[in-house]
Amino acid sequence: MIEIFRENIKQIRNRFEIVDLLNSQQRKEEACDILRFQIVYAMSALDFFMHEIYSYALLKIFRNESPKTDRYNEYKIPLKLLEQALYDAENIDHYLKETFIDLNRNYTFMSPGRIRELLNIISSEDEFAMVEKSLKAKNIISKHKRLDRILDEIYDRRNKIAHQTDINHGKDDKNAITKDEVEFYINIISHLVESLYQVICLNK
Repeated sequence: MIEIFRENIKQIRNRFEIVDLLNSQQRKEEACDILRFQIVYAMSALDFFMHEIYSYALLKIFRNESPKTDRYNEYKIPLKLLEQALYDAENIDHYLKETFIDLNRNYTFMSPGRIRELLNIISSEDEFAMVEKSLKAKNIISKHKRLDRILDEIYDRRNKIAHQTDINHGKDDKNAITKDEVEFYINIISHLVESLYQVICLNK
C-alpha cells in the first residue's frame, strides 16, 4: 500500500521537470495547468491510500491484532457477508476486504474531517493529533499552523481545479498558482501519509 503511494508521489513530482521546461519556453499557462494537475493527482493518491489503510486496519481489528474501537463495534455490514462467513469461513478476510471497499466506494477521504472520521473508526488514539505533532517536530509545518487548516486549503483548491477549472465564481481568470505552493502541498500530503503509515502499520 505504501509503495503504491510512494510511486504515485514520485511520478507526480517528476512532472516538475515538465513545468520547468514549459516555463523555460515561456509557456506559462501550460506550466500552470500541469501544477494544477499535480494537486488533483496528489489528493487522489492520498484518497487511495486512505481507502487501503482503512481496509487494512479494520482487518487487523477483526483478527484481534489491534484493539477494538467503539466505532468498530457499531460498524454495519451486509447480511450477505454473514452468509459468506458461515459457508466459506476460510476466505472471510477476502470477503471482508471486498465489503469494506464496496461500502466506501462512493466516499472520499481527502478532507481533514473525513480523515479524522476514518481514523476514529480504526483507532481509539488521536492519530491525527500525533501526525500533526510529528510534522511540526520535523518543521514540515510551522508551530502556529494547524494541519486541518492546511488540508482544508489543499482540499478546497483541489475542488476548485476539478470542478471549476480553478476559477472562482463570479471571476473570469484562473487563480494564480506557483511551483513552491504545489511543492508545499505535495510535501504535506506525503509526510501525512508516511506518518500515518508509521503510526498505524508499524506502531511507531
